[in-house]
Amino acid sequence: MSSLQRCTILIICTLCLLGLTGGAFAAAYEGFGTLTTAADTLANDTWESGQPSAFQGGFIAGEMAAVRLDPHQPGSFPLNNVHFLFGGATSMHEVRLHIWQDTGGSVPGAEIFTADYVLTGSDSAWQMIDLSLENIIIDGTFRVGLEFTHSGYPSVTRDNDGINTGRNFIYASDGNWYDSALFGLAGDWVIRAVLDSGGPGEFTVGGSVTGLSGTLVLQNNGADDLTINSDGPFTFNTPLADGSSYAVTVLAHPAGQTCSLSFSSGTINGVNITSVTATCANGPTSETIQNDGWEEGQNANFQSGFVAGEIAASRLLPSVSGPQPLTNVHFLFGGEETLQTSALH
Repeated sequence: MSSLQRCTILIICTLCLLGLTGGAFAAAYEGFGTLTTAADTLANDTWESGQPSAFQGGFIAGEMAAVRLDPHQPGSFPLNNVHFLFGGATSMHEVRLHIWQDTGGSVPGAEIFTADYVLTGSDSAWQMIDLSLENIIIDGTFRVGLEFTHSGYPSVTRDNDGINTGRNFIYASDGNWYDSALFGLAGDWVIRAVLDSGGPGEFTVGGSVTGLSGTLVLQNNGADDLTINSDGPFTFNTPLADGSSYAVTVLAHPAGQTCSLSFSSGTINGVNITSVTATCANGPTSETIQNDGWEEGQNANFQSGFVAGEIAASRLLPSVSGPQPLTNVHFLFGGEETLQTSALH
Protein backbone atom coordinates (compact mmCIF):
# COMPACT_ATOMS: atom_id res chain seq x y z
CA MET A 1 0.00 0.00 0.00
CA SER A 2 1.43 3.42 -0.93
CA SER A 3 1.91 6.18 1.62
CA LEU A 4 -0.76 8.17 -0.22
CA GLN A 5 -3.23 5.30 0.14
CA ARG A 6 -2.44 4.96 3.85
CA CYS A 7 -2.98 8.69 4.36
CA THR A 8 -6.31 8.57 2.52
CA ILE A 9 -7.57 5.71 4.66
CA LEU A 10 -6.51 7.56 7.83
CA ILE A 11 -8.50 10.64 6.83
CA ILE A 12 -11.60 8.65 5.96
CA CYS A 13 -11.49 6.69 9.24
CA THR A 14 -10.89 9.79 11.30
CA LEU A 15 -13.87 11.43 9.65
CA CYS A 16 -15.98 8.50 10.81
CA LEU A 17 -14.86 9.17 14.37
CA LEU A 18 -15.32 12.94 14.40
CA GLY A 19 -18.84 13.26 15.76
CA LEU A 20 -20.16 16.55 17.06
CA THR A 21 -22.67 18.01 19.41
CA GLY A 22 -23.89 21.56 19.31
CA GLY A 23 -26.52 24.16 18.67
CA ALA A 24 -27.11 27.73 19.64
CA PHE A 25 -26.11 28.64 23.17
CA ALA A 26 -25.10 31.71 25.12
CA ALA A 27 -21.55 31.71 26.48
CA ALA A 28 -20.79 33.18 29.84
CA TYR A 29 -18.67 35.84 28.18
CA GLU A 30 -19.92 37.77 25.14
CA GLY A 31 -17.77 37.57 21.99
CA PHE A 32 -15.38 40.48 21.60
CA GLY A 33 -13.56 42.09 18.67
CA THR A 34 -10.05 43.18 17.82
CA LEU A 35 -8.30 45.53 20.24
CA THR A 36 -5.08 47.26 19.28
CA THR A 37 -4.58 49.15 22.55
CA ALA A 38 -3.38 47.60 25.81
CA ALA A 39 -4.92 44.21 25.00
CA ASP A 40 -5.00 42.72 21.49
CA THR A 41 -7.30 39.72 21.01
CA LEU A 42 -6.38 37.35 18.17
CA ALA A 43 -8.90 34.92 16.68
CA ASN A 44 -9.72 33.14 13.43
CA ASP A 45 -13.33 32.49 14.43
CA THR A 46 -16.17 35.01 14.37
CA TRP A 47 -18.31 33.20 16.93
CA GLU A 48 -20.50 35.34 19.21
CA SER A 49 -22.71 34.42 22.12
CA GLY A 50 -26.01 32.93 20.99
CA GLN A 51 -24.74 31.72 17.61
CA PRO A 52 -24.69 28.02 16.62
CA SER A 53 -21.56 26.14 17.63
CA ALA A 54 -20.43 22.53 17.59
CA PHE A 55 -18.31 20.86 20.25
CA GLN A 56 -16.14 18.45 18.28
CA GLY A 57 -16.16 14.80 19.25
CA GLY A 58 -13.81 12.14 17.94
CA PHE A 59 -10.54 13.33 19.41
CA ILE A 60 -8.56 10.69 21.29
CA ALA A 61 -5.77 11.04 23.84
CA GLY A 62 -2.63 12.54 22.28
CA GLU A 63 -4.44 14.34 19.46
CA MET A 64 -4.60 18.13 19.21
CA ALA A 65 -6.67 21.00 17.88
CA ALA A 66 -4.63 24.07 16.97
CA VAL A 67 -4.92 27.51 15.39
CA ARG A 68 -2.45 29.76 13.56
CA LEU A 69 -2.63 33.37 14.78
CA ASP A 70 -1.03 36.63 13.65
CA PRO A 71 -0.46 39.75 15.79
CA HIS A 72 -2.31 42.78 14.44
CA GLN A 73 0.79 44.96 14.48
CA PRO A 74 4.56 44.43 14.17
CA GLY A 75 6.70 44.15 17.27
CA SER A 76 7.25 41.89 20.28
CA PHE A 77 4.43 41.47 22.78
CA PRO A 78 3.83 39.41 25.95
CA LEU A 79 1.20 36.67 25.64
CA ASN A 80 -1.38 37.45 28.33
CA ASN A 81 -3.80 34.52 28.05
CA VAL A 82 -5.36 31.85 25.88
CA HIS A 83 -9.10 31.27 26.11
CA PHE A 84 -11.45 28.85 24.40
CA LEU A 85 -14.75 27.00 24.71
CA PHE A 86 -14.43 23.45 26.08
CA GLY A 87 -17.71 21.59 26.44
CA GLY A 88 -20.04 18.82 25.37
CA ALA A 89 -19.61 17.29 28.86
CA THR A 90 -18.97 18.65 32.35
CA SER A 91 -16.28 16.21 33.47
CA MET A 92 -12.82 17.31 34.61
CA HIS A 93 -9.76 16.51 32.48
CA GLU A 94 -6.16 17.55 32.04
CA VAL A 95 -5.33 19.45 28.84
CA ARG A 96 -1.82 20.26 27.62
CA LEU A 97 -1.36 23.73 26.16
CA HIS A 98 1.30 24.20 23.46
CA ILE A 99 2.62 27.46 21.99
CA TRP A 100 4.84 27.25 18.91
CA GLN A 101 6.42 29.60 16.43
CA ASP A 102 4.76 29.15 13.05
CA THR A 103 6.49 29.51 9.69
CA GLY A 104 3.42 28.89 7.54
CA GLY A 105 3.57 25.14 6.85
CA SER A 106 1.33 22.42 8.21
CA VAL A 107 3.94 21.53 10.86
CA PRO A 108 4.56 24.23 13.49
CA GLY A 109 8.00 25.66 14.23
CA ALA A 110 9.93 25.62 17.50
CA GLU A 111 7.88 25.13 20.66
CA ILE A 112 8.17 28.10 23.02
CA PHE A 113 5.89 26.97 25.84
CA THR A 114 3.96 23.95 27.10
CA ALA A 115 2.16 23.20 30.38
CA ASP A 116 -0.69 21.03 31.70
CA TYR A 117 -3.95 22.42 33.10
CA VAL A 118 -6.95 20.71 34.71
CA LEU A 119 -10.23 21.99 33.22
CA THR A 120 -13.89 21.34 33.94
CA GLY A 121 -16.03 21.15 30.82
CA SER A 122 -18.76 23.76 30.35
CA ASP A 123 -21.08 24.58 27.46
CA SER A 124 -21.53 28.16 28.64
CA ALA A 125 -18.28 29.52 30.08
CA TRP A 126 -14.94 30.47 28.55
CA GLN A 127 -11.90 28.55 29.77
CA MET A 128 -9.11 31.07 30.32
CA ILE A 129 -5.46 30.10 30.91
CA ASP A 130 -3.60 33.05 32.39
CA LEU A 131 -0.07 33.30 30.98
CA SER A 132 0.77 36.80 32.18
CA LEU A 133 3.52 35.54 34.54
CA GLU A 134 5.12 33.10 32.07
CA ASN A 135 7.10 35.74 30.10
CA ILE A 136 6.05 34.35 26.70
CA ILE A 137 7.03 36.89 24.03
CA ILE A 138 5.30 36.78 20.65
CA ASP A 139 7.11 38.48 17.75
CA GLY A 140 5.32 37.04 14.72
CA THR A 141 2.96 34.32 13.54
CA PHE A 142 2.47 31.63 16.17
CA ARG A 143 0.36 28.52 16.77
CA VAL A 144 -1.72 27.62 19.83
CA GLY A 145 -2.54 23.94 20.34
CA LEU A 146 -4.64 22.02 22.86
CA GLU A 147 -3.56 18.41 23.39
CA PHE A 148 -6.17 16.05 24.82
CA THR A 149 -5.29 13.48 27.47
CA HIS A 150 -8.73 11.86 27.19
CA SER A 151 -11.02 10.69 24.40
CA GLY A 152 -14.34 12.28 23.44
CA TYR A 153 -16.02 15.09 25.34
CA PRO A 154 -15.47 17.67 26.71
CA SER A 155 -13.80 19.08 23.63
CA VAL A 156 -13.16 22.26 21.70
CA THR A 157 -15.82 23.89 19.56
CA ARG A 158 -15.91 25.56 16.14
CA ASP A 159 -17.97 28.36 14.67
CA ASN A 160 -20.56 27.73 11.98
CA ASP A 161 -19.82 30.27 9.24
CA GLY A 162 -17.12 28.59 7.16
CA ILE A 163 -13.48 27.74 7.73
CA ASN A 164 -10.31 29.72 7.02
CA THR A 165 -8.01 27.33 5.16
CA GLY A 166 -4.51 27.20 6.56
CA ARG A 167 -5.53 28.59 9.97
CA ASN A 168 -7.00 25.52 11.74
CA PHE A 169 -5.16 22.25 12.31
CA ILE A 170 -5.52 18.75 13.72
CA TYR A 171 -2.63 16.67 15.02
CA ALA A 172 -3.81 13.10 14.45
CA SER A 173 -2.95 9.84 16.16
CA ASP A 174 -0.63 8.88 13.26
CA GLY A 175 1.77 11.66 14.31
CA ASN A 176 1.00 14.02 11.41
CA TRP A 177 -0.50 17.50 11.14
CA TYR A 178 -3.50 18.14 8.88
CA ASP A 179 -5.45 21.20 7.88
CA SER A 180 -8.88 20.86 9.53
CA ALA A 181 -10.54 21.65 6.20
CA LEU A 182 -9.33 18.25 4.89
CA PHE A 183 -11.77 16.59 7.29
CA GLY A 184 -14.76 18.52 6.00
CA LEU A 185 -15.08 20.65 9.13
CA ALA A 186 -17.14 23.74 8.35
CA GLY A 187 -15.85 26.16 10.97
CA ASP A 188 -12.83 27.67 12.72
CA TRP A 189 -11.72 26.43 16.14
CA VAL A 190 -12.88 28.85 18.84
CA ILE A 191 -9.41 29.23 20.36
CA ARG A 192 -8.22 32.79 21.00
CA ALA A 193 -5.15 34.52 22.43
CA VAL A 194 -4.65 37.93 24.01
CA LEU A 195 -1.41 39.91 23.65
CA ASP A 196 -0.39 42.86 25.82
CA SER A 197 0.31 45.33 23.03
CA GLY A 198 1.38 48.11 25.35
CA GLY A 199 -0.71 50.92 23.94
CA PRO A 200 -2.85 53.31 25.99
CA GLY A 201 -6.57 53.16 26.47
CA GLU A 202 -7.71 49.85 27.94
CA PHE A 203 -6.59 47.83 30.92
CA THR A 204 -7.25 44.39 32.38
CA VAL A 205 -8.71 43.40 35.76
CA GLY A 206 -7.31 40.42 37.62
CA GLY A 207 -5.62 39.09 40.71
CA SER A 208 -4.97 35.76 42.38
CA VAL A 209 -6.78 32.79 43.96
CA THR A 210 -5.64 30.74 46.96
CA GLY A 211 -7.10 27.69 48.70
CA LEU A 212 -9.21 26.58 45.73
CA SER A 213 -10.14 22.88 45.44
CA GLY A 214 -12.84 22.89 42.78
CA THR A 215 -14.32 25.30 40.25
CA LEU A 216 -14.81 28.99 41.03
CA VAL A 217 -16.69 31.34 38.70
CA LEU A 218 -16.11 35.08 39.03
CA GLN A 219 -17.79 38.03 37.35
CA ASN A 220 -16.68 41.58 36.72
CA ASN A 221 -19.38 44.26 36.66
CA GLY A 222 -22.06 41.56 36.62
CA ALA A 223 -20.76 39.91 33.41
CA ASP A 224 -17.57 38.57 31.77
CA ASP A 225 -17.85 35.20 33.59
CA LEU A 226 -14.45 33.65 34.32
CA THR A 227 -14.08 29.96 35.28
CA ILE A 228 -11.07 29.20 37.51
CA ASN A 229 -9.99 25.66 38.39
CA SER A 230 -6.74 26.11 40.33
CA ASP A 231 -4.80 28.49 42.56
CA GLY A 232 -2.75 31.21 40.91
CA PRO A 233 -3.19 34.40 38.90
CA PHE A 234 -6.28 35.21 36.85
CA THR A 235 -7.27 37.96 34.40
CA PHE A 236 -10.74 38.74 33.07
CA ASN A 237 -11.08 38.54 29.30
CA THR A 238 -12.65 41.97 28.78
CA PRO A 239 -10.34 44.99 29.19
CA LEU A 240 -11.81 48.23 30.52
CA ALA A 241 -11.21 51.82 29.48
CA ASP A 242 -9.14 54.05 31.72
CA GLY A 243 -11.40 55.61 34.35
CA SER A 244 -13.93 52.76 34.28
CA SER A 245 -15.23 51.18 37.47
CA TYR A 246 -14.74 47.49 38.18
CA ALA A 247 -16.52 45.25 40.70
CA VAL A 248 -15.52 41.59 40.98
CA THR A 249 -18.06 39.21 42.53
CA VAL A 250 -18.47 35.46 43.00
CA LEU A 251 -21.03 33.91 40.65
CA ALA A 252 -20.51 30.30 41.77
CA HIS A 253 -18.52 28.88 44.70
CA PRO A 254 -16.64 25.57 44.41
CA ALA A 255 -18.49 22.59 45.85
CA GLY A 256 -17.95 22.42 49.62
CA GLN A 257 -16.10 25.72 49.73
CA THR A 258 -16.83 29.41 50.16
CA CYS A 259 -14.58 32.03 48.57
CA SER A 260 -14.26 35.59 49.86
CA LEU A 261 -12.87 38.54 47.91
CA SER A 262 -10.62 41.42 48.90
CA PHE A 263 -9.76 44.59 46.94
CA SER A 264 -12.54 43.58 44.57
CA SER A 265 -13.82 46.97 43.40
CA GLY A 266 -12.43 50.32 42.37
CA THR A 267 -11.62 52.51 39.37
CA ILE A 268 -9.09 51.94 36.57
CA ASN A 269 -6.33 54.53 36.89
CA GLY A 270 -3.98 54.01 33.96
CA VAL A 271 -2.67 50.55 34.97
CA ASN A 272 -3.81 46.93 34.86
CA ILE A 273 -5.55 45.81 38.06
CA THR A 274 -3.77 42.80 39.61
CA SER A 275 -4.73 43.20 43.28
CA VAL A 276 -8.08 41.34 43.50
CA THR A 277 -7.68 38.37 45.83
CA ALA A 278 -10.00 35.38 46.17
CA THR A 279 -9.47 33.25 49.28
CA CYS A 280 -11.30 29.91 49.35
CA ALA A 281 -11.86 27.71 52.39
CA ASN A 282 -13.85 24.58 53.21
CA GLY A 283 -17.34 25.22 54.56
CA PRO A 284 -19.10 28.55 54.98
CA THR A 285 -17.03 31.64 55.84
CA SER A 286 -17.91 35.19 56.75
CA GLU A 287 -17.23 38.11 54.45
CA THR A 288 -16.34 41.59 55.67
CA ILE A 289 -17.65 44.22 53.24
CA GLN A 290 -16.05 47.64 53.48
CA ASN A 291 -15.11 50.72 51.49
CA ASP A 292 -12.34 51.95 53.80
CA GLY A 293 -8.76 50.73 53.93
CA TRP A 294 -8.23 51.47 57.63
CA GLU A 295 -6.26 48.94 59.68
CA GLU A 296 -5.67 48.68 63.41
CA GLY A 297 -2.83 50.94 64.50
CA GLN A 298 -3.39 53.54 61.79
CA ASN A 299 -4.57 57.07 62.50
CA ALA A 300 -8.33 57.71 62.31
CA ASN A 301 -10.13 61.05 61.99
CA PHE A 302 -13.32 61.14 64.06
CA GLN A 303 -15.73 63.48 62.27
CA SER A 304 -17.31 66.27 64.31
CA GLY A 305 -20.11 68.60 63.22
CA PHE A 306 -23.02 66.15 63.15
CA VAL A 307 -26.18 67.31 64.90
CA ALA A 308 -29.08 65.25 66.23
CA GLY A 309 -31.03 63.60 63.39
CA GLU A 310 -28.17 63.58 60.88
CA ILE A 311 -26.80 60.27 59.51
CA ALA A 312 -23.47 58.95 58.21
CA ALA A 313 -23.92 56.01 55.79
CA SER A 314 -21.96 53.88 53.33
CA ARG A 315 -23.03 51.85 50.29
CA LEU A 316 -21.66 48.27 50.40
CA LEU A 317 -21.53 45.63 47.65
CA PRO A 318 -21.45 41.91 48.58
CA SER A 319 -19.01 39.84 46.53
CA VAL A 320 -21.55 36.99 46.25
CA SER A 321 -24.85 37.38 44.46
CA GLY A 322 -28.12 36.25 46.09
CA PRO A 323 -29.65 36.62 49.57
CA GLN A 324 -27.28 36.16 52.53
CA PRO A 325 -27.71 36.63 56.30
CA LEU A 326 -26.22 39.80 57.78
CA THR A 327 -24.16 38.79 60.84
CA ASN A 328 -23.09 42.13 62.24
CA VAL A 329 -22.22 45.77 61.61
CA HIS A 330 -19.10 47.24 63.18
CA PHE A 331 -17.54 50.69 63.13
CA LEU A 332 -15.34 53.11 65.06
CA PHE A 333 -17.21 55.60 67.27
CA GLY A 334 -14.95 57.93 69.21
CA GLY A 335 -13.46 61.33 69.81
CA GLU A 336 -14.96 61.44 73.29
CA GLU A 337 -15.68 58.82 75.95
CA THR A 338 -19.37 59.51 76.69
CA LEU A 339 -22.44 57.29 76.50
CA GLN A 340 -24.79 58.13 73.59
CA THR A 341 -27.75 56.45 71.83
CA SER A 342 -27.49 55.87 68.08
CA ALA A 343 -30.08 54.46 65.67
CA LEU A 344 -28.88 51.86 63.15
CA HIS A 345 -30.59 51.87 59.75
